[in-house]
Amino acid sequence: MADPYPPSLPPLPTPLGIDPIDSGIRSPNDAGPSNRRPIASKTGQRVSWSQNLNGSQWDDLYTFWRDNLAMGSLPFDLEDPQDGVVKEWIFVGPPQAALFRGDPDVNLRGYRVTVNAEILP
Repeated sequence: MADPYPPSLPPLPTPLGIDPIDSGIRSPNDAGPSNRRPIASKTGQRVSWSQNLNGSQWDDLYTFWRDNLAMGSLPFDLEDPQDGVVKEWIFVGPPQAALFRGDPDVNLRGYRVTVNAEILP
């Protein structure tokens, strides 16, 4: 069982960027067009989203990625907003944040966060 996505974070926003992962490979032929075949029977989906977080939520997300998931190398559980089923996800890279409102109070800081993840098959 993978770690659950932190409940302190807001639900995933819509719209989400959803891209099926192409698992095909092309093999050249001596003559004629190349052959295309799948390299996996099941593939996941790449999902990306952006949302505004306050400072403590950004800290929770970054700590989750860095410590709980070993810098994103381990999967986590999160509800798929497409069908409402909890699935295993994995970060494709570290979450990115841009500060848009600074404040000494961490809860008043504002970050625009972008996340790229993959729903595992």
